[in-house]
Amino acid sequence: MTLELRDTEAKALAEKKIPKLHDVFISALNDYFTNLLSLKKGVKISYIKRRIISHSEKALGKGAVMDVLVQAVFE
Repeated sequence: MTLELRDTEAKALAEKKIPKLHDVFISALNDYFTNLLSLKKGVKISYIKRRIISHSEKALGKGAVMDVLVQAVFE
């Protein structure tokens, strides 16, 4: 997973908060997969991206994260 950040200031803040961001990602993904009834319908990447952005903004501030690139999903 890769975050697209607003600017160099947001990037510097994200670099300082890497441990917190790792916790945020794990929490968001754990919540998603814990509440998922079945993988038969597939993983909803758009939903995961929105959750990651929302949770990341709690650590970095609103508007700091512009997008999330999900590079691979294994089902």
